[in-house]
Amino acid sequence: AELLKTLHGMSFGDGVADWKEAVAKFVDSTGRPGPGTWIAGTVPDGMEKHPVAGVSWFEAVAYARFRGKELPTAFHWYRAAMSPNERLESLGTAIISASNFSGKGTARVGEHAGIGAYGTYDMAGNVREWLWNASPGGRSIAGGAWNTPPYLFIHLVAARAWGLMRR
Repeated sequence: AELLKTLHGMSFGDGVADWKEAVAKFVDSTGRPGPGTWIAGTVPDGMEKHPVAGVSWFEAVAYARFRGKELPTAFHWYRAAMSPNERLESLGTAIISASNFSGKGTARVGEHAGIGAYGTYDMAGNVREWLWNASPGGRSIAGGAWNTPPYLFIHLVAARAWGLMRR
């Protein structure tokens, strides 16, 4: 009930004005509650240690709030992903070359050696990450994904807030 209160009253965008209509969108490929890449409300076998994909911005916000957290802003995301002094001591190239941009699918969290200056895993590649920031056309995502060009690690991309991030 508390989770519902935290999102109730937010602007849903994309023509969704009714809370019940909005919550009905939080379903997997079988129509059960859960990320769009899950089946029958359950994480697929063998994917338990992989990052969760297939969630809308609203689902990401709801989960973060359920855990007592918030989605990072672009500033905070870049601060966690990069070197404290990126211009002089760049980690970007090293992180990209040690991250999952394989084009073959997600990898277990921490499987690749692309670790940020603050011990952050998988900030580059694997799956893209929702940020708090609004952007023209929706919300911001960062980090690139397993099936995107590596240069997207350092570029913010706009995505529809209700779009399911399948990669």
